[in-house]
Amino acid sequence: LLDQSNNLIKNLPDGLTQGGLNIGDLGASQTEFLRFLAKVNCPPAPQPAPQPTYSCTALGVEGEANQTIKITSFTTAQDNGATLSSATIDWGDNTALLNTTQPVGSTHQYANAGTYTITATANFSVNGTNQSVTSPSCKQTISISVPTTTTTTTTPTPTKLVNTGPGNVIGTFIGISIAGGIGYNLFIRRKLSRNI
Repeated sequence: LLDQSNNLIKNLPDGLTQGGLNIGDLGASQTEFLRFLAKVNCPPAPQPAPQPTYSCTALGVEGEANQTIKITSFTTAQDNGATLSSATIDWGDNTALLNTTQPVGSTHQYANAGTYTITATANFSVNGTNQSVTSPSCKQTISISVPTTTTTTTTPTPTKLVNTGPGNVIGTFIGISIAGGIGYNLFIRRKLSRNI
């Protein structure tokens, strides 16, 4: 209990909320003040709802035959109400795989040799709105090379001569020699018989 100059008159018992306080008699012109402290239990302040989170976390690719690339993995992370709705794959050569629900296993064949950057974009539904994100982990740079063709020249197999063997060659030589000798003898005899 305080007077008009804010000086303490007396301390009152705690009972303001249990039926009130009796501060005694006051004179007609007397002014007094009552100062009290109240302890109130307040509920905790409401915490803001956690914000949705979403990201594209990984893209894996591998090469196949005929200048073809295959997607081997695609992962995302989402929480607090964000949900993955689809993915878009940009192959880096002005073609794209649009709004697929599962890009893993998809393939693309490149028409020309070169270096290409494949980019995966994850599309999310977040509180009724569409959000699209990518990241460095969802980009892969690949090199495509056209296989070179080699021309093989086949050397023709030489025509095989009949193998007469060494015995046949000697026999032929002896036969020709004897025939030549007989022919020469006949020629000389004729010539001699004319001269006689």
